[in-house]
Amino acid sequence: MIILNPMVHKVYVEAHPTVKPFINKPLDNYKGLEIISSPPPFSTIIRPTCGRKRSRESDAPIIGQLVDMVEVVEDAIKNPTHWTEIRYKRVMELDGFVDGLLEDVFDYLQVNVKQARSFMAKKKASRKAWIENFNSPMMP
Repeated sequence: MIILNPMVHKVYVEAHPTVKPFINKPLDNYKGLEIISSPPPFSTIIRPTCGRKRSRESDAPIIGQLVDMVEVVEDAIKNPTHWTEIRYKRVMELDGFVDGLLEDVFDYLQVNVKQARSFMAKKKASRKAWIENFNSPMMP
């Protein structure tokens, strides 16, 4: 049975005249509808406990590492450094070369990305050898 107070009944029936025979009257087969629409008893899940809870102390090193990583990301966001600036520092830190040659090397590396990646991955001594090879007449 669907029961409404008189004021709600009046407003609802005016808006939906076809429901008038069902409001405030007993429904046929209500028990059958109750069986169909009620949740089955197996719908509730009961989880058995599998043992003790893990201690939060075991998470401390992982959380510490996570905090460190977040700080690195935060620093990178606050102080962005473009890879061009890093490449320029790597080229200009090499001693024993004229600044003009180092500028030419930097310009060459700006155009040739593959060579630049290779140059950046090398140790300082290998970078010096690369520049000496670049300065020889064989290099473009």
